[in-house]
Amino acid sequence: MEKALEELKFVHRYLPEDGSSHEGPGYIIFGGPLLLFPYIASDRCLGTNFLSHPFFKNVGHFRIQTLTPGFEDVFSFGDCSGFGGYHAFLWKCVSYHKEKDVQNRLEKFFNLKKANVFDFGWWNYLWYDPENRGGNYKNLSKTAYFPDVGVVIIRDGWEKENSGVMFKCLNVVH
Repeated sequence: MEKALEELKFVHRYLPEDGSSHEGPGYIIFGGPLLLFPYIASDRCLGTNFLSHPFFKNVGHFRIQTLTPGFEDVFSFGDCSGFGGYHAFLWKCVSYHKEKDVQNRLEKFFNLKKANVFDFGWWNYLWYDPENRGGNYKNLSKTAYFPDVGVVIIRDGWEKENSGVMFKCLNVVH
């Protein structure tokens, strides 16, 4: 158990606070649940507080921002194409951090794309918290900056008829 906790702490130390992924939006959707399972177990069984890390607060926002208006496509960079299928872990992240406005957009995304982007339906039952409902996506910023990966996203709205653009800087200086 000591070695497992040591490994969790090591990975935790390098999680980007802005919730982003250097490999692109698709990879966080693939890897997110694999991060979440051991951190939930550690928080419950060992009394740690890993889920309070800003990464878990911001990963839902990162994902929503990297979806084009109307959820027609993804603002892709890195090794990313398509939507990916493991979005359900985001329910846990947004409910833990009471990110109701982000959950509102995830619900819209879920209702449009269903099992195509929320594979493993039982994960939805495991992590979706109906008590976190009631947010308003209009409270979400139409501009986003993710400094860890050098990405800026600007949109004039969230619906299909709106426009958006992503700018990725390859040389980020912190």
